Order: sequence, then C-alpha cells, then structure tokens
Amino acid sequence: MRYFDKFTDISGDLKQDFSRAEKILALNSPIMMFCVYVCMLAISWFGAQMVVASGNNPDLGLTTGQLGSMLTYTGQILSAFMMLSMVFTMLMMAKSPLQRCGEILGEEPDLSSPANAVTEIADGAFYLFIKSPSGDANEFCERAKKYEILMVPADSFGVEGYVRIAYCVSTDMIKRSLPKFRDLIKCF
Repeated sequence: MRYFDKFTDISGDLKQDFSRAEKILALNSPIMMFCVYVCMLAISWFGAQMVVASGNNPDLGLTTGQLGSMLTYTGQILSAFMMLSMVFTMLMMAKSPLQRCGEILGEEPDLSSPANAVTEIADGAFYLFIKSPSGDANEFCERAKKYEILMVPADSFGVEGYVRIAYCVSTDMIKRSLPKFRDLIKCF
C-alpha cells in the first residue's frame, strides 16, 4: 500500500474516532448533569421528609446536619462518576493515535544499502540549515552572494524560511570564510 493511501486511511480512522468521541462528549455532560440534579433533588426531598418526621432529633431519625453531609458525599460521588465517564471518552479519542504510533514503531523500513555502497567519505560533507535573519530565504541567499558565500534556500528541502549551507570544503577554507559570514550578519 502506498504511503499516501495509508495516511488517508489513518486520517479517516482518526476523524471517525474523534467524531464519535465528540458526539459522546456532547451527550455526556447534559446526561450526567441531569443525573446529578435528579439525585440531589431526590435526596433533598426524601431527606427533608425524614428530618421533618424526626423533628430534627438524631435519636428518632435524620437531622439537618446529616442531610447536609449526605448531600455533600453524594455530590462528590456523582462528580467522580462524571470524571470517570470523561476518562473513557478520552481513551476512545486516544485509540487511533496510539494505534498509528504502534504501526509506525512496528514498520519495517524498505530502505537498504546497495551492495557496493560508499560507507566512508574522505573529507566528508555536512549541511547546516539556518533560519534566514530576514525571514526571506531567497533574499538572504542573494545578499550572501555579494560576500561570495553560496547558500541555497531550504524551501525545496521542506524547510521554509531557512537556508542550507554545505561545508564540504577544507577546514582552512571554512576558517578563511568566517570574516565574510561576520560581514554578512552585520547587514541584519
């Protein structure tokens, strides 16, 4: 399967899982709040009946203080249930990204070195990507040419606003070019 098709499939799965989770979230809060209010009203109603029946006497039944404690504990328990339902919703939202991470980590690379690959480079070649001080990589490269410094805009490498400097020259040449770099930077 091509990578584009694979990405499209995974993106579709992510969208579907997030849409499902958003629907659950949209219903979760009103339903849970309805349950909380119904429980509180029921406890208040029946508790008030019991307090009135006992004359607020702890020996005969429920007191006002005990009813307040019961309401507090019930509120805490119901809030915990609401948090638990949110955790399940978040787990549903995390399912597809976790599956994609597992796929990526389990992916076998299809790149391989050819039989006669070059494994050592005598002088080496290194590239440095730096952010253009002006924000425009093309302008910065043109200005660098005036100081006899050759840079390439990194847009074609997927890094917009940066320039690529190849320093695959001798160390002596790099040392001799440093004053030119200093002069270039002074312009900014």
